[in-house]
Amino acid sequence: MDPVSVKRAAPVRYVSRSEQLGAASIDAYVRDMVAALRREHEAVPTADGDNEIDAQEVAFTVARGDECEYPQILAAYDAVVAFASSLGRELDGAPREVYLVDPGSGTPAMEVAFALLP
Repeated sequence: MDPVSVKRAAPVRYVSRSEQLGAASIDAYVRDMVAALRREHEAVPTADGDNEIDAQEVAFTVARGDECEYPQILAAYDAVVAFASSLGRELDGAPREVYLVDPGSGTPAMEVAFALLP
């Protein structure tokens, strides 16, 4: 996992889907849902998305390979939360997950980020 850093993330329009799942179903759901969203849209995130995340300062890290699998990916979330706490910063909402490589195609790479309150 990369070291945790802070950056200014640009605004992003996106489409999303959600479902409550058991831990054993998460990996397959993510792979299948990303593939389905890519079939429906040229790219995800997408300019014709039905949601938008505003530009914001985020604490983030990048996980690669087996680090992207559940439960190993939880270490990335924990590292970002601990880093923000060490700076005396509070998180602002749910995490942002950016798949840098499509799930199921090549070595996985995923950015895990949390927005920071000003």
